[in-house]
Amino acid sequence: MPGLNSLFKKLDFDKSNGLYSSEDILSKQTPFPFRISHVLNDVLKPNAVLSPFQNITSSNKSFNPVNNPLILVFDNPSDQKRKELASQCFSFSQAPAILITDNLGRPEIYHGYDFEGSGREQLRRIDVDISLFHIDRIASGETWRFLFDNYYKDIKKVDRWLLNNVVDARRLLVSSDVGNLPFTIANRLIGRLLFIRYLIDRNVQFSDQSFIVGDDKKSKAQSLNNLLTNKTKLYGFFNYIASKFKGDLFPMNNSTKNNENELELVSDLHLEILFNLFNCSKFFVGENVKGYYVQPSLFDTYDFEVIPVELISNIYENFLGTSNNEENKKKSIRSFSKGTRQSEIKAYYTPPYMVDYVLSQTVDKKLNNSVITSAKVLDPACGSGIFLVETIRKLVQHHIDTSGAKSNSTISNEELWNIVKENIYGIDIDNQAVEITILSIYITLLDYKTPIEIENFKFLPLKGTNLFSGLENDFFNEDSKFQKLLLNKNLDFIVGNPPWGKVKESSYLDYLKKLDGNRFPKIGKQEISQAFLIRVKDFMKINTECMLIVTGKVLYNTEVTKEWRQWLLAFYEIIQVAELSPVNNKVTGGPEIFEGAKQSPAILHFKFPTKEFDFSNLITHTTFRPNNNFLYFKAITISRRDIKYIPQFKFIDSKGGADWLWKILVHGSFFDFQFIKRLKSDYPTLSKIVEINKVEYKGGLKFKDGNKKVEYAQISNLPFLELESRKEFKQFSINPSKTIQDQVEYLRLKGTIDENQIAYLPDLKFFKGFKLLCKKGLEVGNDFNGVSAISKSDLAFPSSVMSFVLTESNRSSDHEQLLWNIAGLINSKLFSYYVFNTSSSAGIDRTRVYFKEFLDFPVVLDGKVASQAKKIQELIENKPNLMVSPEYESNLKIEFKKLNSLVFTAYNVSRIEQSLIDYALQVAIPEFKRIKDPVYILSNHQKVEQLKAKLIKYSKVFSEHFKKLGNLGLDTTISIGQFYSISIFKITQKSNSQNIDIVDDDQVSFLNKIPELTTAKISQSIYVDSDLRGFGRDYFYIVKPSEFKYWHEAVAHEDLSEIIRTVTQA
Repeated sequence: MPGLNSLFKKLDFDKSNGLYSSEDILSKQTPFPFRISHVLNDVLKPNAVLSPFQNITSSNKSFNPVNNPLILVFDNPSDQKRKELASQCFSFSQAPAILITDNLGRPEIYHGYDFEGSGREQLRRIDVDISLFHIDRIASGETWRFLFDNYYKDIKKVDRWLLNNVVDARRLLVSSDVGNLPFTIANRLIGRLLFIRYLIDRNVQFSDQSFIVGDDKKSKAQSLNNLLTNKTKLYGFFNYIASKFKGDLFPMNNSTKNNENELELVSDLHLEILFNLFNCSKFFVGENVKGYYVQPSLFDTYDFEVIPVELISNIYENFLGTSNNEENKKKSIRSFSKGTRQSEIKAYYTPPYMVDYVLSQTVDKKLNNSVITSAKVLDPACGSGIFLVETIRKLVQHHIDTSGAKSNSTISNEELWNIVKENIYGIDIDNQAVEITILSIYITLLDYKTPIEIENFKFLPLKGTNLFSGLENDFFNEDSKFQKLLLNKNLDFIVGNPPWGKVKESSYLDYLKKLDGNRFPKIGKQEISQAFLIRVKDFMKINTECMLIVTGKVLYNTEVTKEWRQWLLAFYEIIQVAELSPVNNKVTGGPEIFEGAKQSPAILHFKFPTKEFDFSNLITHTTFRPNNNFLYFKAITISRRDIKYIPQFKFIDSKGGADWLWKILVHGSFFDFQFIKRLKSDYPTLSKIVEINKVEYKGGLKFKDGNKKVEYAQISNLPFLELESRKEFKQFSINPSKTIQDQVEYLRLKGTIDENQIAYLPDLKFFKGFKLLCKKGLEVGNDFNGVSAISKSDLAFPSSVMSFVLTESNRSSDHEQLLWNIAGLINSKLFSYYVFNTSSSAGIDRTRVYFKEFLDFPVVLDGKVASQAKKIQELIENKPNLMVSPEYESNLKIEFKKLNSLVFTAYNVSRIEQSLIDYALQVAIPEFKRIKDPVYILSNHQKVEQLKAKLIKYSKVFSEHFKKLGNLGLDTTISIGQFYSISIFKITQKSNSQNIDIVDDDQVSFLNKIPELTTAKISQSIYVDSDLRGFGRDYFYIVKPSEFKYWHEAVAHEDLSEIIRTVTQA
């Protein structure tokens, strides 16, 4: 590989930054999970793989990248190999870029997810200069940003293609006007065929039968397709498979829920649908069937030796359950086409890389410290079995490694089954879920067998011994078959992703009623994931650890959920919490970890406390953020700033902590906590202020609320504030254009309500005269601004608006001034900052603030704020009706700036606190909304000039601190580069020295002055941690990406605090 070595040197690829040779892959010296490593080793066989900065030998404590995009490297492959790579790389779906050298050693770049032209025999060529792949450009994010914007943005990967193909086929099979096949039979039929395709693609010979014939995978696959045209032969082959492998694999008997006879119900029409799916023919080339568009099939391209079983089983998760699953409701095929598949299919299965993360924190740590292959794991809501499958892989690999085996195939069948039988336990209320789990486990075990060994492999039954399903085995049924068995198993781990929301089929509410109400809390809104966190206690021993993915709302919701949260903290020792809402919010779209989930997730890791437990343990709180790596390829890298260590008692109210700290940690820091704590302690709440001043408040009317109806004729002509389509309520601006009756008619014609009706009306005094109105919804496009205004005339509004009115006894100019004051505060930057960091919804998954959160806002009374609020509303009310002039817009901005300045003065907001507000509005909120850093839309000159200003302000935080020490000074040297910038702080004996020098030298020359600061070290730190810091004899340095957010003044205070702490501890 002399040519490749020269190329790697040119690109600065080496083992220290994630380059692995074919020898490394063969010897298992890579950080990849088995589902990836075995494909690399046994199928793709690249000459090298780059997984940027994912280094298993690294000694630093950084968070290792998860779901890292790979670059596969092939040295002058044959024409045949190039054709094979098209299908294999597409099916692999882990490598967006394929680097191939030709016979002269010249590098070519190919697309890992797309094909050349209309055919699928060659990967698509990417015409870019190879320098784009230099390790520095990969580290900075430039490589992936350019490729994503120009080549990957609208490309579907294999998971979406296969999902759509299987969904289309199943819908045709079960729809009432096409196949009308029972759901269970359709699931089993597709499942059997996918299993057989897996065996074919594994090159299993089927030497003792004559149903499937052919000399290679392609001819055997076609033989299977042909078998679909002959029902008798097909079911003969099914029986052959069932008798050959045994076990619980998609039973052929009549034991479906309604005792349907499969052989009688499956018709030629059903087999024709499946034939066209597997043959990529007829309507599976992109046609309409009775008004339903069928996506073209890629079954002639899929390679099921490469496609992980997790993908197949996760596709099946879309068909599980009956209560709220549209896929399991009998309807016409046309009824399925009202939305996109992505919106119709729930598709919030647990991605394999998140399973990797959970198991790396649990099972891996036990196996890494043991020579015994044992980790008893329970998944109490196993679904398609992904946690169990990955656990098996880790156990098998540990057994192979510790036994000194030279290859995977040296593990015996008995050893494989012993690992499963002794360690793997799963429960699911859905019988079909466990059938898919069984399929997943069986295929996983076959991955460790050669094609010849598979011929004689026998599956063992798992139902009733390791896997339990059906209503009788509901996890909350204390009389279930698994109850006694699991109580005696001394489980090491309970892991999984239990259901969220309300589940009708489960008996969890009955289980909770039996518990002692003095020891165990109520759960909020019948949230079943909270019930799971209570029920697991019954199966835990002192050494059992639980790590479950739950709805993140359990950490923020108020009322009942707060009581439950305080119980959780008192009952368990919390090991870690992973906050995923920033990478799974619904505010502005973009990639998500759980694409179909209605709420944002969090991961809780906990165990029983010891007798000596005093709540001083440190909880590791990690926030997953949508950085460049995530936005482009869902790769997860966690910067140092996003990992915090907090004593458990800090969250417990009764121990002097604060429950609202959970929300602060999502977007903020210790400084934000101190700031908000000061606001809460120094000022009364809005609720207290309106109580003292006898101000009443209430939400507006509801058009629909069950079957409720109220008379509204007396107010039908009252002006109505419409919020959904017309946006008639903005800051200091109220412009109704309808009456109540107009809105009733509109909703009736739209189908929202059945007749002219209103379901709820507040006391009409809340619609009358002078009042303050506040809206739940924030202005998304304007930094999550609160919305309030004064209304002086009679006006109706919906329930998402709250009205504050004065009583007859206190109606005076002073009290009107009070409402103007509140309006000014709610429309201020301080309010936006406060709710973003404390609201249970804003900054998590929505852009709204609940009324109670308005009422909890700390309020200061200040006449200047009230007067300025009144001035702004009058300015808006008197604006020209025609085109608004730039002068008007400029004046309005100036007045808002004055308002915010007055608010800051009223609350005694310090400079540090102002920087925190600015960071939230200029960095945290745009990042939450997936808005790119402004450096990417500026010219290079503008970028450098603005970065200079940022770095100077950043550096002054440090120099001003040293100035306060009295006898030391701090001189700063700054270098601004294309990818990263450097600040070097030199400590001097000159007490007043605060020089800041920006050098224009070439950055490489600049770095030569600091031997320990190498470009390789910088690149790794930038990619993994987003910063690098270090110390010399009389200086320290900080390196970060050349993006505004990393050099913000608020971040400088955090960095200074960490530098001081490091020096103090040294």
